[in-house]
Amino acid sequence: MIIAWRGNKNFVFLYHHRVTANSDFVLLREHLNKLLSLYNTKGCECEVVLFYQNIVPQETQRRIDFTPHHSGLLEFACHTHEIWGERIRIRSGREKMTLFLPRCLTPVIGTT
Repeated sequence: MIIAWRGNKNFVFLYHHRVTANSDFVLLREHLNKLLSLYNTKGCECEVVLFYQNIVPQETQRRIDFTPHHSGLLEFACHTHEIWGERIRIRSGREKMTLFLPRCLTPVIGTT
């Protein structure tokens, strides 16, 4: 459905990237800019908000670095002391899934 509005509405896409050892931010930015090029047609000015977390030592001050890119990509690097979520495994029928959830929800959902 959202593809039908391409070029007719200004969208703001939110993308949370969970940083790993294999994260390639150059490639990620390339892909997000490609998404923007698909939607920024007919005078539309869409944006992608990319945000991710870098864990810093407790003695380092928490902060947010903001980098606006000319394409409409808005990048936020959040330097925090603890991860935002917790990896849990749940079982649904025969399938097992791994989810990242806020710690406050972990006791509510439970783990297997």
